[in-house]
Amino acid sequence: MKQQDREQVSATERTTIPVVEERLRVGAEVVETGSVRLKKDVEEKEVVIDASLAHDHITIERVKINRPVATPPPAVRYEGNTMIVSVLKEEVVVQKQLVLVEELHISKESVQEHSETPVKLRREKVSIEQGEAGANT
Repeated sequence: MKQQDREQVSATERTTIPVVEERLRVGAEVVETGSVRLKKDVEEKEVVIDASLAHDHITIERVKINRPVATPPPAVRYEGNTMIVSVLKEEVVVQKQLVLVEELHISKESVQEHSETPVKLRREKVSIEQGEAGANT
């Protein structure tokens, strides 16, 4: 074939040959391999607690006064840890006057006593169950 023939053939019969190359693309996909189920139970346990409890003990002492007063004293007054409540009465005389009949001297004493009280304590318990692949839980 001559040069001129080649030019004619190449002008009219052009063939394209693709050149292919493989390329690698690396990735990851999520695949379900199983499942986990949690179960929570509450357990109750009764325990006895030991505690010291305080309460007040009241002592009332009657103190006789029996003297006339021009004006009533305060209904309640305090002397240290003692509350004093005045008790008044009216006596019939030529003229009316108030007489302080007695005072109540009230003392307070703290008393400790031992008490045992049952109390319920609760705690949580967790169980784990392993499921199979593809299970919907």
